[in-house]
Amino acid sequence: MERIELADGQVIIGDALEVMKQMEASSVDLIVVDPPYNVLEGFDLDNVRWDVFSTLADYVKFTEAWIQECFRVLKPGRQMYVFWSQKYLPLFFKLRNPFTLKKILVWHRPNLVRKFTSRTWVYTYDFIFYLSKGEHVKVFNASFLKRENVDVIQCALPQSNFKGLDRRVHPTQKPVELIKLFIKISSNPGEVVMDPFAGSGTTGVAARLMNRRFILIEKDSKWKDVILARLNEANLGMRLEDF
Repeated sequence: MERIELADGQVIIGDALEVMKQMEASSVDLIVVDPPYNVLEGFDLDNVRWDVFSTLADYVKFTEAWIQECFRVLKPGRQMYVFWSQKYLPLFFKLRNPFTLKKILVWHRPNLVRKFTSRTWVYTYDFIFYLSKGEHVKVFNASFLKRENVDVIQCALPQSNFKGLDRRVHPTQKPVELIKLFIKISSNPGEVVMDPFAGSGTTGVAARLMNRRFILIEKDSKWKDVILARLNEANLGMRLEDF
């Protein structure tokens, strides 16, 4: 495990379960999770082996374990946002899950292009579970919500030809603006935002831009330099806004 201390957060290269087990209970204000997919052995995503599980049972066991640890480290009354594929929607409701489900959000990706098929509907959205540790929600900054677009959020999927922080550098990268929205609504400046499966570090980038502290955990060391570079890029963006 490698821990990189920054002025406003930490980047930890290591196993999410092992790292979280070492954390104090009720020490995090907000969690944003884009968890590993249930990808069976032999499957490649964008020619990259990604989040491989031998069986569905292995995936369920792993998922329940990280959910339990997230619940433990999150403060009472605080929230967790979980990205979830529509393919596995029924599975989520069968998991042992101590969180209270407050809302299912829909992220619509208008720029996701798929070839026409006469066999099924085109897939252009994902679910995001808005969960709470306990029934009472302590922080909900509703002033950041748009009345005309409450639980269906339209935000472009990062692409390799995009400029800036939304240039696609990771197979499952999420938009910075989408994560910024969750952070603005469910946390306050100076609070701690955690992402146990950090990937390219988008949650940390959004947290830095929103003046929050962050804990990024990523198992694969090959993403360390990408995370640090994007955090530096976020710093540059913040400095430019001062002029």
